[in-house]
Formats: sequence, C-alpha cells, structure tokens
Amino acid sequence: MRIPVRFRLFAFVVGAALVASVRAAESPAPFALKGGDRVMFLGDALAEGEQRHGWIEVMLTTRFADQDITFRNLGWNGDTPAGDARAGLSLLQAGHEPADEGWKQLTLQLGQMKPTVVFVAYGMASSFAGADGVPRFQSDYRRLLDTVEKTSPGARLVLVGPIRH
Repeated sequence: MRIPVRFRLFAFVVGAALVASVRAAESPAPFALKGGDRVMFLGDALAEGEQRHGWIEVMLTTRFADQDITFRNLGWNGDTPAGDARAGLSLLQAGHEPADEGWKQLTLQLGQMKPTVVFVAYGMASSFAGADGVPRFQSDYRRLLDTVEKTSPGARLVLVGPIRH
C-alpha cells in the first residue's frame, strides 16, 4: 500500500515542527544582566587581568548601561578552583598557613559578596599539572560551583575557558 504524497508531506512538516520546538525549548535564554546584579569575576590570571584592563566590565557596562550593576573582581594569578594561590594572603603567614586556607578564603569572599552573576575563569594554572591533574581540577571545579550555589542561591554562572597556550 502506497502512502499518498500529501500524507507524507504532512508527516514531514509535523515532524520538523516538533524537532524545532524541542530544540527551541532546549536553547538557553540569551545572557543579560538585570538591575541590581552583583557581578563577580572569579578565576586565575585571566580574571585577575581584568582588574587592570577591565574590557569585559566596560563592554558589560556599556551594553547594559540602563541597569544598576556592580562589579567585583576576585581573580587571583595562579589560582585553582580550590583557591590554592590565595593561601598566603598575609606575607607574615606565607608558607605557614593551614593546608586548606586558600579554600577558606575563597568561600569567605563568596559568602561576603553574595553575587548574582559569577564569571568563573579557571583552567590555565591547573593545566600545568597535565593530564594527571584533570581529575583534581574537575572535582575542585564541581565543589566550587556547588559552593557558589550554596552561598548565592540562584546566581547565574558564566563559565569561561582558559586562553589556548
């Protein structure tokens, strides 16, 4: 039995519409800042460089000029998602701080800021551990994202990969 062309065409159009609607439902909403947002830059040298150059902040400020947005940069050169580089915050303590001091400082800063948007830019410093460092990076990164969710429920995340080197 042959199926008439009009039924095949109808089935194709309905199928295409279903696929398009499923894809549209899966697409995230475009990124936008809202009035009152507290934007935090968190990461290694890429994020810290924004303290001096500020290009991302300038672009976001001009793009969302009608919004009341504040920015805080907690980038730290050589840092990892575990806060390893933050440990020696005091020159008097450098090299003598407790093992998890960097993580404690990082979570303290997150709790104090209560950001609504977090640009998370880690990976460069961690990449020097090579392939053997990937499992630790992944677990530390997940722990960091979970901590952001706990300290700032509903914060929107922008995950930024390292610059290729």
